[in-house]
Amino acid sequence: MNIQSPEGMIPYVTQTLSDHLSAGDRVVWLIPGGSGIRTATEIMNSLSESDVDLSRLRITMTDERYGALAHADENWQQLLDGGINFGDADTYRVVQADASLDATVDAYADILRTWLTTADYALAMFGIGPDGHVAGIKPHSPSVSSTAWAAGYEWEDFTRMTATAVAIDTLDEAVVYAVGAEKHPTLDALVHEDISLDEQPAQVLKRIPKCTLFTDYQTTTTKEN
Repeated sequence: MNIQSPEGMIPYVTQTLSDHLSAGDRVVWLIPGGSGIRTATEIMNSLSESDVDLSRLRITMTDERYGALAHADENWQQLLDGGINFGDADTYRVVQADASLDATVDAYADILRTWLTTADYALAMFGIGPDGHVAGIKPHSPSVSSTAWAAGYEWEDFTRMTATAVAIDTLDEAVVYAVGAEKHPTLDALVHEDISLDEQPAQVLKRIPKCTLFTDYQTTTTKEN
């Protein structure tokens, strides 16, 4: 796992996506919700304003909150409200109008499986919570042990839908953004310890061929993937 300062994330992801698209690759980009919405919007709008051909770019979420289409907590709606410009990219909105949780998760899983197994390069952006969760995979939740490409479940905050470890294991690259002192113990455990996914789902990131952590956390020892 490569560790970099947080300000380098936006130019790094923008350049990585641009390079692969310019090379003619079919690229899948999974974007996070929450605090990652502003960052993803800045990256996407920069790509849309460039001369890069976006027709081979496919975009969906790493995780989403179930509810009615355009509900207040929907990450995709927050992207739209924030002014994201997807240009000619192919996009998939996880929340579907008038669809049950099971039907929504099944459709999401099908998209993840189809897109990730046919991509030339798949990159996902993630945050990490102080509890060690990544995407929508909460510790001790049903999503940890799911054998499907996506999982949906009721949690104390939201009804969550998330890409699972099955999907994450197919990624070529992960870019992780985690800042704040409250996350440093979690990051220290991620870098230096091998913990079960049930205790710390973020451990799955160490299985991805290339993973860069953009953070204010400092360590004297860095484990390379």
